[in-house]
Order: sequence, then structure tokens, then C-alpha cells
Amino acid sequence: MTTDDNAAARAALPAAAHQLRQDFTQTAAEIDRTGEDPADNLRRIHDAGLTRLLIPSAYGGIASAQALAADLPLITDLLTELSAGESATAQIWSIHLVAARLIFGGALKVDEAVREEIADGVLNHGMRLANSAAEAGPRRGEYHVTADPVNGGYRLSGVKVFNTGTAGATYTITPVRIRGDEDKGVVYLLVPWTPRASNRTTTGTIWASAPPAAARLRSTTYSSRRASSSRWRRAPTASPARPASSARSFSS
Repeated sequence: MTTDDNAAARAALPAAAHQLRQDFTQTAAEIDRTGEDPADNLRRIHDAGLTRLLIPSAYGGIASAQALAADLPLITDLLTELSAGESATAQIWSIHLVAARLIFGGALKVDEAVREEIADGVLNHGMRLANSAAEAGPRRGEYHVTADPVNGGYRLSGVKVFNTGTAGATYTITPVRIRGDEDKGVVYLLVPWTPRASNRTTTGTIWASAPPAAARLRSTTYSSRRASSSRWRRAPTASPARPASSARSFSS
């Protein structure tokens, strides 16, 4: 697309978001009552073209080259409209947006092949991104989940207490420390995710347990808990295991 085409597409987004706001109010009470993932709303955001603002024009989207600062006023307007229509939908989409912009905005070092895969997935295949960062502890931003290098990937050990937007997500961004290479500091892994039911913002807890040494090349098993008011309930089954080689690594 040309620069003029991108400008026209960006100019059309506020009106599209306003229409979505009006549409979302029709089902907001039901989404709030059931606490289910608002997948239809998120699909409509994608179909209305708002998702293209997550991806820079060099990869087929309409985001600014900086993929953050220049777009903040427009992003703020869009999120205000979406939040007024259905707040959980807006929060999940904002996490998707932030994750994409971490990848494309230069805040994280990401292989070009990974950027191209994610751009294609987000723009053309409905890929959603999430975040699994927070850990229990007295200080925000302290990360203790560890990753053991195995078979070209990583096996994770530890607990992430909030995993916003993971229901329906393809990948979640997870900060960890590489065991045996702690001097490297925090490393961010791009971890495949299987959609699960959780609370309305799909914020739950996952465990990553190191398997026995004899099975160290097998995948970690993830499980989650559902939120109900302020109490947690264990999910009936663990989510499927994943290949240890499937986690992608990129550094801050």
C-alpha cells in the first residue's frame, strides 16, 4: 500500500471503533454475566481493520515506523471507544496490541523470520498474542521462572500468576531467566498457547513443572486456575503438553 492508502486506512479507524462500541453494548451484559472469552468481539475488531494498527507498514500493516509513539493518540481513541462498548474486549485487545508492539517496536530483539511469521498470522490468520509476566512476590518486575535449554528450545519451571488474553491466543510472551546463564538477565520467550476458559479477561495462573531427567526432552505440562471473585479454583484437567523446542527466545 502507498503512504496515502495507509493514511486513509488509519483515518477510517475511529469511525470503525465507534460503530464497534455501539455494537458491543448489545452483548456487554451477557459477556459480563458469563465471563466467557469475547471471541466474536475480537474477531469483529480484526475484520474492521483495527488489527492492522498492530503491524508496521513494512510488514503489511498500517502502524507507524516506530510502531508506538506516533500512534499513541490514535490508539488511545480506539481503546476509549472499545472500552465504552465492552471493557473486557478492550483489555484483551490492548494486551494483543502491546505484545505485537513489543515485537515490532524495537523494545525486544526478535529474529526477522519470527516478525514475518507473526505479521502474517496477525494480519491474515487471526493470530492473537497474550502476556504471561506477573509472578507472586513483594516486588513488581522480579522474575524467578527459569528456563532450561533443551533440544533447541526451553523447558520452563515456575509459576505465572496472571496470563491476560491467553484464551484464544496463539502465543504468550513470558519473561524468564535462563538457568546456568543468569548473568544474561531477563529473557522473553514466545510460548505457544492452547486456548482455555478462564475469567472474563482470561487472566489465570499457569504452572510449568520440570519433568524428570529421563524425560527432559519432553514438553512441560501447563495447567491453569479459573478466577471466581477473589478465590481460585483448579481447572479440571491440564492443558496439552507442548514440545520443548516450541518456545521462541528473544532478549530485552
